[in-house]
Amino acid sequence: MKKVGALWKRVSKAGETFVTGLFEIDGSKTSFIGFSNKNPKSDKSPDYFLFESEPMESRPVPHKPKKMAAQPRQQEEDEGEEEDAPL
Repeated sequence: MKKVGALWKRVSKAGETFVTGLFEIDGSKTSFIGFSNKNPKSDKSPDYFLFESEPMESRPVPHKPKKMAAQPRQQEEDEGEEEDAPL
């Protein structure tokens, strides 16, 4: 027997279990993701379905905007000061 890949069990944020894997056949690496068959039709139905996926390092990283720190509000008019008063 020859090892061609590996699978890792994962749990999604929603609590669903799935597997991820990497298979190498004849020098070609392919990433997969597998989900359990939630609606098997018979005893011969597969337990998991595998889908080819892009490796994590080649996926574009989604842009997450940085949270800006709240700036203190300035009063529209400072008490007893004019806008153009020298410092």
